[in-house]
Amino acid sequence: SSSSSNSSSSSSSSSSSNWKTYHQGIVMTQDGLQKAFQKNGLLKYGEVGDVFDPNLHSALYEYPDPSKEPGVIGQVMKAGYKLNDRVLRPAEV
Repeated sequence: SSSSSNSSSSSSSSSSSNWKTYHQGIVMTQDGLQKAFQKNGLLKYGEVGDVFDPNLHSALYEYPDPSKEPGVIGQVMKAGYKLNDRVLRPAEV
């Protein structure tokens, strides 16, 4: 009975270790892609607090927020992308 409980705890720690390794691999891949994109002129943009620009942003909705100035982005649904200062996809805000 005690040997079966040891094997289940070691398999759960092994599973946890596998997920950790998997997550690290995804993060490393994402970082590598972002660096390659930047190197080739692809820029991700659209942050909370940026001033809304209809040339860069697609407004999904507007809501009053007393903590922010009018015309400031309060939420980003999808980041936008520019290639060499040309908008490929506007940020959905």
